[in-house]
Amino acid sequence: MKKAIFAAAAVFVGFAFLSCSDVFGGRETDGIAFTVPPLVPQSVSSHARAASGVSEGQWSIYGFLFGEDADPAEIKNIGNGQFSPPSEGEAQRYKGLIQAVSRKGADLSRPQPLFFQRVQAKTKCFVCVLVTYTNSAKTEHTVFSGISPDSLVNWAGTNYYFTDNFYTPGTGENDISLTLKKNENAPVYFATQNGAGVINSYGQSTYSPQQSTPYKPTHFYGSYSGNMTGALGAVKGLGPDEAGVIILMDDIDVSGVPLSISTSDNGLKHSVDFASISGKRCKLKAKDFSVSSGRPLSFTDVRIEGTVSPTSSALVDVNTGGELRLGGSVTLEDETKIQLRAARSSPGQNGKIVIVRPLVDEVGKVIVEYRDSSPTEEEIKKHAKADMQRYPILRDDTGTNTQVPDFFDDEVEIVCTPSLSFTASWKRMNGNWWGLDDD
Repeated sequence: MKKAIFAAAAVFVGFAFLSCSDVFGGRETDGIAFTVPPLVPQSVSSHARAASGVSEGQWSIYGFLFGEDADPAEIKNIGNGQFSPPSEGEAQRYKGLIQAVSRKGADLSRPQPLFFQRVQAKTKCFVCVLVTYTNSAKTEHTVFSGISPDSLVNWAGTNYYFTDNFYTPGTGENDISLTLKKNENAPVYFATQNGAGVINSYGQSTYSPQQSTPYKPTHFYGSYSGNMTGALGAVKGLGPDEAGVIILMDDIDVSGVPLSISTSDNGLKHSVDFASISGKRCKLKAKDFSVSSGRPLSFTDVRIEGTVSPTSSALVDVNTGGELRLGGSVTLEDETKIQLRAARSSPGQNGKIVIVRPLVDEVGKVIVEYRDSSPTEEEIKKHAKADMQRYPILRDDTGTNTQVPDFFDDEVEIVCTPSLSFTASWKRMNGNWWGLDDD
């Protein structure tokens, strides 16, 4: 179960400040405005954002304004036992709720203003804030939460009751301190190469993945007694059917280990999303990447780089039944290619690319590895052409009518045997599906 909004362990003291309007005269105010300042270190709040063209669709901020007749036990349910915030309809059922506002697609590298409109003057009130992340599967997780004033509610034991005075706009206060707490149950981890602080003898950084924040990232990968540690280790340790999110705070290179990043049973055993923190476009370099059936691998605003060797190519290998999810400013670096696997024995189960957010840059080269046990190359080529025309290899979930050839090479190489390959062009199929055609 998820911890209560006000009981999570990792606390950011003064992590955000609310700036309230000073227009409180009369029977009704123009409203109460507050701004959540940048929630990432200033070194990350990059002026290069415009150049990199990053997408900001994953982060959202919710604000709930409550009056003095609110029920503390009900307020606890906003964050307790559910990762996603209450819907508009659910929020309206909370006792004492004056107003709920939200900002979707928040850029955490910039101040984010919210505004409660036409609030009665001298109203005793307080604010609850949630900061959430939506992964590529459209699952929303509450990552940070807080209340202002922080001392308002006492959650000790089972007795929930209000303490001190509610914030009263009529007092003329301009700044209110808001304490945001990390929800340690949310599978969202912030990582750099080595994490904040130092790596101890057990291969752990000072901050565990569950405690990690943009200011206190954990290490991306480590190993102790054969066990994976760091952000990757946290994903591997998730429960059945859970998926993890790793927010990259800087460039990562685990190619020297050498480490293959895989969602298979021999790898992470879970789906994982890799995304750069707002304002950056980080590089993730590994030996290679592999996607297994039913366990997608996702990249948003990330530069992906495999390792070329005399005996192997740098690949993001998508097995039959697997999905590679891409969004934002994502690119393949240094000869890295996407390899989609297809087989005559698994019709319609081609490895697939799924565009989950609008693409910004040209991604790179795609190849298809087609397997067929037919006795002659002539038969194999005939089957490969037919299957590539019949079964799609890309789905566009953005609703933006993506022109796929604008973001991938016009031609896709289909490799059937060491001595047999041919090229085909992208072809729009039904709706948002794309396949190949060699005509």
